[in-house]
Amino acid sequence: MDKSYKHLGYFFLLLIPLSIAGFYKSYIGIFPHFPENITIYVHIHAALATIWITMLIIQPFLAAGKKFSIHRKIGKLSYIIFPLLILSFIP
Repeated sequence: MDKSYKHLGYFFLLLIPLSIAGFYKSYIGIFPHFPENITIYVHIHAALATIWITMLIIQPFLAAGKKFSIHRKIGKLSYIIFPLLILSFIP
């Protein structure tokens, strides 16, 4: 792994508090009593975004730990998750 990317996972960990802060008022803070305008599509989008961010965080740690088999499997899974995430913006 290139030394410049060695600590990239720690940088991506910052996405967790940023996401919580950004979506607390409109989504996280109203859990589990969502208004009617929060449809199943919003929940699907939130789930896909959470999975994608989790994958984004885990990938550099796996590569740094030389767990390349799992790293590749998650990378291949991202070919499914990311397009679904993009499609979830439509509704």
